[in-house]
Amino acid sequence: MQQSFFFLGPLKLHFYGIFIAIGFLLVYLYIRKFSSKYGLNFSDIEPVFFLSLFSSLVFARIYHVLSQVTYYAFSPVEIFYVWQGGLGIFGVIAGSMLAVFLYCQIKKKNPVKVMNLFFPPLLLAQAIGRLGNYFEFLSIPHPTFFYESILCFIAFFLYFYLTKKLRRYNFGLAYYLASYGAVRFFTEFLRVDTWQISKVHVAHVLSLIMFFGGIILLAAKLKKNILD
Repeated sequence: MQQSFFFLGPLKLHFYGIFIAIGFLLVYLYIRKFSSKYGLNFSDIEPVFFLSLFSSLVFARIYHVLSQVTYYAFSPVEIFYVWQGGLGIFGVIAGSMLAVFLYCQIKKKNPVKVMNLFFPPLLLAQAIGRLGNYFEFLSIPHPTFFYESILCFIAFFLYFYLTKKLRRYNFGLAYYLASYGAVRFFTEFLRVDTWQISKVHVAHVLSLIMFFGGIILLAAKLKKNILD
């Protein structure tokens, strides 16, 4: 174990939480800077960022609790001990999608267009957030958090390059689903502590759904010549 926190006056700050906060801050800055490229007005979509931030954290915790439901059944009060760790990225994805979808239904906006903007920078947030795992776990067979961090960095900067090269910004959701689905599917083979049902890694199933969902969505766009 590494020292995972420090004190700032009376406040106890966890390194992992700081890295996660930095990641979400970068998502916010990306959205503010590039929203016009996606045909969106930042002032219109800024509220949904904060809504999706709250929703993603709630669902991330729910995913973690479900993955260890036996433990929390005997210690239900610890469900609320978020400072002890326990956030699932698939919960972040589901929570963000739900928040964006509901907000766009109310405001009569296209949810896919908003997701095209919101999800690619999430790769950058994940890359930075994963580095926070360094302060939590050192005695592990493989530093999967480091592998995933590097791959997410690569995936994000490749997306950034493609948008500049193609001058198109309408494939962000498809790219995120396919790229992170692939990243998580392969890194999951190296994990020993994730949710399993009948010896099947839940993350493997969800990763494949994301990957093929992203590929299908991208193929549909290509078929309709949306990228041309």
